[in-house]
Amino acid sequence: MSAEVVALRPDAGDVASVADRALTALHRHLDRCKLSANTVKAYKRQAALT
Repeated sequence: MSAEVVALRPDAGDVASVADRALTALHRHLDRCKLSANTVKAYKRQAALT
């Protein structure tokens, strides 16, 4: 499994696309973590709000 690196400050590109890729990478990471289901749900909810 390889890690995906998402640039946090894209070069005048499509910011929405980069944000979507970062959120997807975060969700994949949280799904692999050994956290309670409620914790994962809360983290995903918080990430979606920011």
